[in-house]
Amino acid sequence: MGPVRGRLIAALALLTLTPQAGWAEVCDKTRPGWTLDQGPVTGGAETLYILASPVGLGLVAVIGLALVFPRRWMALLAALPALAL
Repeated sequence: MGPVRGRLIAALALLTLTPQAGWAEVCDKTRPGWTLDQGPVTGGAETLYILASPVGLGLVAVIGLALVFPRRWMALLAALPALAL
């Protein structure tokens, strides 16, 4: 991996994992219980929130089964919901 590509990946990770001003506008719409007092939510915290939901836990279980029992159909069964989420 070249130095330019590494810097681009680092910059993209920094932009997506840090809270941005535009995210606060849609937070109350995407998560109804959110208030401004809770402060900004980072990308990592939002990912943990989604994975702790029942759908996220099911997805983690399906991915775990696909890793334990490597079958092509099981990998497809795990990849499609992961991409949709």
